[in-house]
Amino acid sequence: MKDTKFTVWFKYMMVSRGMSYRALGAKTGYSATYICDLIHGNRQPTESIALNFIKCFNLNNEEQRILYDCVAESIDKIPYDVEKFLKNNPDVLLQVIEEMNNRKLDGKNKKLNK
Repeated sequence: MKDTKFTVWFKYMMVSRGMSYRALGAKTGYSATYICDLIHGNRQPTESIALNFIKCFNLNNEEQRILYDCVAESIDKIPYDVEKFLKNNPDVLLQVIEEMNNRKLDGKNKKLNK
């Protein structure tokens, strides 16, 4: 299977932390087979997996942001941290929607539907 940003990041984290599939599985509660499937792109990462790996790898804020972005791209979703931020700051979300509605689409001055 083709490498994704998530699989590349995941492999890097395992190697940099000197962890095997079994060691990571024991630390996270996932089987070594499941870890192997994640690393080879045979399973999609989830937000709960990301949260588990944040604890397991003891990720700093920048590493967490990268992980969230990688997971989101793999599952074609808004990154978990951005989604959480927008839920906790609805005024920012409204500003984003307003800005999107003010942009021209297709060169025809169309507005996005609310």
